[in-house]
Amino acid sequence: MLRKGKKIAVEAALSVVRRRCQIIYGQC
Repeated sequence: MLRKGKKIAVEAALSVVRRRCQIIYGQC
């Protein structure tokens, strides 16, 4: 359960970083 939550958190963080990268650089 903890592992699954960690994976979800990591995926969420990556999606946020990707979105920020798209906004700043236009593409990632």
